[in-house]
Amino acid sequence: MPIIYDLKTDLRYLQGVTEGVSQGIEQGEFSGKLFGLCQGVKDLLEVKFGFEEAMFLFEQVEQIRSPESLKNLAQKIKTANSTDEVKEFLKQNQQTK
Repeated sequence: MPIIYDLKTDLRYLQGVTEGVSQGIEQGEFSGKLFGLCQGVKDLLEVKFGFEEAMFLFEQVEQIRSPESLKNLAQKIKTANSTDEVKEFLKQNQQTK
């Protein structure tokens, strides 16, 4: 005779589902924040240096996986006089990750 077990009433199962949903929400929020910051940095590059100059940095910017690093990069872009300064900043910060 088969044993019937109702997962909907199992406390361990419900805790696991709740934790899984919470983790999924956190990861989604992080991904969204990262995407928004990345787009903001790319827009900042384009406004400051023009699309022709900025597009060469887009791939490097998209590889950054830290919101704090993207914020620091945005601050550097504001004071940079050329894309070469931004490239050097990216190069220095890539080595320290």
